[in-house]
Amino acid sequence: MNKFHDLTIIIPAYNEENAIICCLKEFYNEFQDAYFIVVDNNSSDNTFTLANQFFKKNNVNGVVLQEKMQGKGYAVSRALREVRSKHYIMTDADITYSASDALLLYELALNDGYDMVCGNRLEDGSYEGSGSRSGHQFGNMFLSKIVSKIFKRDVGDLLTGLRVLTFNIAQVYPSLAKGFDLETDLTIFCMNYGFSFYEHPITYRKRAEGSQSKLNTFSDGLKIVKRILLLFVYYKPLKFYSIVSLFFLITCISLGYPIISFYLETGLVPRLPTAILSASFGVLSFLMLSTGLILDSISYQTKVLINAPNSKR
Repeated sequence: MNKFHDLTIIIPAYNEENAIICCLKEFYNEFQDAYFIVVDNNSSDNTFTLANQFFKKNNVNGVVLQEKMQGKGYAVSRALREVRSKHYIMTDADITYSASDALLLYELALNDGYDMVCGNRLEDGSYEGSGSRSGHQFGNMFLSKIVSKIFKRDVGDLLTGLRVLTFNIAQVYPSLAKGFDLETDLTIFCMNYGFSFYEHPITYRKRAEGSQSKLNTFSDGLKIVKRILLLFVYYKPLKFYSIVSLFFLITCISLGYPIISFYLETGLVPRLPTAILSASFGVLSFLMLSTGLILDSISYQTKVLINAPNSKR
């Protein structure tokens, strides 16, 4: 597994016995020279066995791994740790993404030098017509707009599972996401550290018969929102702590202005507890701003170390 490959296909799979063979057949027919990694993410069905049988029967260059830590993020992180490759294609095992679209994205990354190329399911309307729950589409669009506003780079389909990554990203990406927040984490990582990425329209297909979505609209949506907020704090500390600092400063002034005015007129300090509370908010405001400045300096140094100098901007 120490060999450096030209292309690696990463397929995380959880209880996909009804779709894994179809997925492998389609992608193997399109990418026979690629290295394949199927990561069985603690499935309780025959996903692992069927994938192994396909690999042996067709003499596929690759491996089927088992990742006991539950979550798509863990599965993809395991694959990235296992194999070094010039390019990686991430796809889902439920046949919703086509190998022909993956090939198109790969060619864009290869020919145009993008660090990441993502398939945009929302642009051609196929996501809406695939039978996906309406809440998924609305949530995706809503989260995509939030991320675009915060990080000042347009993203149309934040949660797409079909992506092409380069070794530039794989070697520095910390892979801290656990589950379906992986795509959000990966996109924001690239946006923050200046890696070039491009979105191209793709067709999103219906799941294989018997294949069930593992995404819960509300619980996973809340996890993704939480992840966005955490990454906002991590990657934009000065902006975040400045907002908190401003809140404390406004509270300080609101509480303290009447007391200061009364003091200037009479030389007396009324409502001592309120005066102490106002002063405390003032100190907190200063501390928040100082924290933001310190963390922003650290964040800048991290960008200098991580940013790929040869990447297309």
